[in-house]
Formats: sequence, C-alpha cells, structure tokens
Amino acid sequence: MEISELRLRHSLLSPSERKAHRRAHPCIDGWPAKDVRKFLEGVGLGRYASYFLASNTDGDRLLGMTEDDLRGVMLEHRDKESLEEMEAAVDYLAAQLIVLRERSTASAGLEECHA
Repeated sequence: MEISELRLRHSLLSPSERKAHRRAHPCIDGWPAKDVRKFLEGVGLGRYASYFLASNTDGDRLLGMTEDDLRGVMLEHRDKESLEEMEAAVDYLAAQLIVLRERSTASAGLEECHA
C-alpha cells in the first residue's frame, strides 16, 4: 500500500490531495466497459483499451482478472504490438490492478471512494 492511501485512510490528506488521490486510484467496481476504456486511456494504455472493450470487460471483471486473463485478452486482439510490448503492458496493468483491488476492498470504509 502506498503512503497516500494510508494517509487517506487516516484522514490525513487535504481536500485537494484527496481529489488527486481519487483520480489516481479510483474504485472501478461497478464501472461499465466504456469507463474501463477511459481508465486504460488515462493510465497510458489507450492502445489496449479497444481489446478490453471488445471483450466487454467491465470494472468488476477487470478487478477479478489475473495476469493470465489480461494476457489472454491482449493476445486475442493483438495487432502490431510485439510480445515484449504486450508483456510490459500486462505487467503495468497488473500492478495498477493491485492498487485498485486494495482500494476497492477498502471502499466499504471510505466514502470518498465513490464520490
């Protein structure tokens, strides 16, 4: 868990810091597939967003995906990316999902999560 998440959980962030943190680490459970696409674009993985949209991957499904699941979606729709590029994207997205899962798990106690 990162420092800003701990500060958020202990109400130690200013309003502007909370807003920035929520933007960086949104709760994606309940998102439709189009919001997953926007999220992927926002974290620099826009070139892969259409793959997840074509697979109708919503926020709940994305949260439950393993690295193998991510790789499967990307391989199924892969176009010109090299395997190395795709693996780097899988690693990056998997790391993003770790934070998002923690955020989603903690959301019951964090009103800000869905604000």
